[in-house]
Amino acid sequence: MLKKIVIILSLILWPLNLFLNFNKLHFSITSVFKNDYQAEQLVLRNTELYPDVLMARVFENKARIYINKYTGNFFALTDLNNYFFALHPEPLTGNINMFKYPFLDLVFFLIGIFYFAQSKYKKLIFFILIPGILILSCLIDFEGFDFILWIPISLIIINGIEMFQSKNKKLFTWFSLIFILFTIPEILRSFYNR
Repeated sequence: MLKKIVIILSLILWPLNLFLNFNKLHFSITSVFKNDYQAEQLVLRNTELYPDVLMARVFENKARIYINKYTGNFFALTDLNNYFFALHPEPLTGNINMFKYPFLDLVFFLIGIFYFAQSKYKKLIFFILIPGILILSCLIDFEGFDFILWIPISLIIINGIEMFQSKNKKLFTWFSLIFILFTIPEILRSFYNR
């Protein structure tokens, strides 16, 4: 019974916040590979900072604009801070940076990663998580679209909960009580911060 309560509290925050903040989301399918005139002008201006043309072409070129945007999104999507702490203390500008999972879920997530080989959903996790991150990195604003990652991340957390309970039942019980104590106010805060 305690395990079911922990699983429900672990997984409800992201869908709840998405539902409550749906009107704040602006679903824009704009690629990071779209022509960016201002960034190109900045590259041209920065080429003067190098002593010769060859160095300027190597370190300051227009291809870096799109590579930097893509890698910035990629690292934001793979940052655990994005999922457990809403990218605090440095949230993304232009996004609502909603809380996706309670911060104590990080323990279950790390246990789930550690015991990933024993997960019965490892193929499903792999085939949704990897392409999802690679495709979402191509969008300028992935907020709202990243909900597709809820499935694999939640399966990793469920795996962590199951492994934690099977390895140390007493510690799991104590940690679950602390988890419930901290998670309920975090869920209630979702209704207040609308």
